Amino acid sequence: SSSSSSSSSSFEWERDAKGFYDRHFIVLFVAALMYYPVILGIKYLMRNRKAFDLGGARSRAMVNWIFWWEASLAAFSFVAATQVVPLALEPLYEQGLSWSESICKLRTHDDPRAFWMFLFNLSKVFEFGDTVLVVLRKKKLIMLQVMVVYELFIVIEEEAKEEQEEKEHEEEEILSS
Repeated sequence: SSSSSSSSSSFEWERDAKGFYDRHFIVLFVAALMYYPVILGIKYLMRNRKAFDLGGARSRAMVNWIFWWEASLAAFSFVAATQVVPLALEPLYEQGLSWSESICKLRTHDDPRAFWMFLFNLSKVFEFGDTVLVVLRKKKLIMLQVMVVYELFIVIEEEAKEEQEEKEHEEEEILSS
C-alpha cells in the first residue's frame, strides 16, 4: 500500500496526463488529422517504387525492423494490459456497474494505475509508425491499423469535452455562491 500511495503522489492525472494533453493538444490533433494524408501520400510515392525490405519472413535486411518494432509494441501492450485491464474490470465485478458505466463514467484517475491508462493512450501515436511500416513494405492495411486514428480523435475529443464540462461546473459554482 505504501508503494501505491507513493505512486499516486508522483503521478496526478490532472497535472500530468491532462496537463500533457492540454500542452500538446495541437500536436496530437495535427498528428490525427495528418494520418490519412501521410499514409495516402506514402502509398502514392511508393506506387512506382520497390517495397522497402524492413524485415519479415523472407527478408534480406541486416536488421529485422519489423520484428523489433512489433516486439516493442507487444511488450509494452502486455505490461500496460496487466495494469489497465484490472482497472477496467474491477468496477464490473466489485461494484456491479455496467460496462459503459465502468469505462465512461467511473472516475479512476486517482488510481495509481491511471498512469498506465495515460501511457496506453499515448501509445496510439506510436502505432502510427506501425502503419507507416506496412505502407513502406507495400503490404495491405487492415481495418485495425486504419482505426487507430479514430481512437486518437476520440481521446482528444473526450478530453476537450471533459475540460469544457469542468469549466461550466466551476462557473455554476461561482455564480451560485
